[in-house]
Amino acid sequence: MNNNDKLLHLLQGEEQLQKLMPDYLQKLKQQTQQHQQARLLVKQAQRQLQNLQRQIKQQLKTAARQNRQVQQQWQLMQQQATSLEQQYWARYHQPCKLFQEISALNLETTTLKQLAVWSQNLPTDSQLPLKLFQKRLQKLANATLLTSQQQAYLRTSDLQLAQLINWLSSYTRYRQVAPHKIAQKLEQIQKNLTLAALSNGPTWSHTLQAVQQTLTTLPVIMPPKTQPLLAVIHAIRKPQYYVKRGYTVLQVVQPVYAALTRLRQNITNQAHYRGMSNAWQNYQLAMQDLRQYYQEHYWQSGGTPHNFHGHDNR
Repeated sequence: MNNNDKLLHLLQGEEQLQKLMPDYLQKLKQQTQQHQQARLLVKQAQRQLQNLQRQIKQQLKTAARQNRQVQQQWQLMQQQATSLEQQYWARYHQPCKLFQEISALNLETTTLKQLAVWSQNLPTDSQLPLKLFQKRLQKLANATLLTSQQQAYLRTSDLQLAQLINWLSSYTRYRQVAPHKIAQKLEQIQKNLTLAALSNGPTWSHTLQAVQQTLTTLPVIMPPKTQPLLAVIHAIRKPQYYVKRGYTVLQVVQPVYAALTRLRQNITNQAHYRGMSNAWQNYQLAMQDLRQYYQEHYWQSGGTPHNFHGHDNR
């Protein structure tokens, strides 16, 4: 097999690649657009979860502040209840059960439910300074506090959200996590927020449902088939067709072989559209030089190759 046959083999191989590569590049371009859409959707879901997490953190912060304020008010009430109980004893020579209960109890959220009842059952004695005490009772009765269990549900949701937000930090990171794990984590957060039974629970539930809906609408990205292209490149690169000697031909075939190697590597590694397009353009430029060289050195003015002694049926 002479160099003419080998160069014709390269030219024929290019024709086969020309039939396959445009469709492959078009599918890669579509894949790139799908990747961009998926990245935007994942980022959107992450922002929704970050906003939800900020609300939960704010809820916990507000609950802690309210608890401190109520505790301070409760301590003042206990001190006042002790004083009133002493005054009541001095006046009636008997204890007042209500004042004793208030003095002895630790403030729990369930106690607030009793305050409204207590404020209605205070002694009707105008000689006792009950007006301020009753006002404090009513104010505390109207306070909205989170139970320790509610706060525990919120803290658990906060931790679960942090992990989920990390999973959605990028589309690449998202694809590394099994879909059922993400769905399970969303379900766990939903359950904890439902158990917390807060007034803004329905809004939070809607946010989680929106995130779930966003993630289910992510495009299913299927890479184009690479085997047809790789088969053609493999056939072109068969060792028996390599041009190994020649005075000037090596200068034009070696860039072609290098371009084919780069092309094969990009296809094997499933390179994105830009990398694949660059590799294809590099190959086409190398083949353009090869065609020009072939026309100048292997064809005479009548179209017959140099050193050709048979019949040209092409």
